Amino acid sequence: MNPIKARILYGLLGVLAVFCLALSGQFSGTVSSGSGGGGEASCDGCNTSNDAVIAQDALTLVSNTSQAGIWLAWSFTTTGTKCITGGYFGCGGKNMDATFEIYTNNAGSPGSRVGDGYTKFKTDIPDTIADIDFIFDAVQTLPAGTYWIVWKADATNKPSYGYGETNTGWKYSTNSGSSWANSSYNMRAGVYGCDPS
Repeated sequence: MNPIKARILYGLLGVLAVFCLALSGQFSGTVSSGSGGGGEASCDGCNTSNDAVIAQDALTLVSNTSQAGIWLAWSFTTTGTKCITGGYFGCGGKNMDATFEIYTNNAGSPGSRVGDGYTKFKTDIPDTIADIDFIFDAVQTLPAGTYWIVWKADATNKPSYGYGETNTGWKYSTNSGSSWANSSYNMRAGVYGCDPS
């Protein structure tokens, strides 16, 4: 090959390589809940052995009560994308059932569940009121934003839940989330998760 043509060809290949590297950099930093490719942040390493409480209302409970079918909700905010393993709620009641979910925010009240995986139904709630873990079947992701913990007491096998005397933004619904009202009390609840890696 002509030496001048060879130099031009190698120069063009070098420019093309730099362009490809720059282009690939535009897609780094995304979060994957599955197997991450090179340079992608991922939730693969997040599990119940290394997660932590990323948001909670942990005020002291002073009493407990139960109400069939009541939904209790508390809002929290993430400042960046989080990997979510589940959460906890202060409740109890032998052989009673409850569901823990994460909802979107809709004008200051719970909107709808973030997705199919953001839920856990438990049938083995202990008799004594305590912070009961509700761990999702798979790790979920939450982009930065405001969300709601929504805890749903079973309409038949209603568990008791603890409460305190200071409201810290809790709401309740007695019609399966069709409408929400401000609560006069606080409950105990939190969300578990990790930062993407």
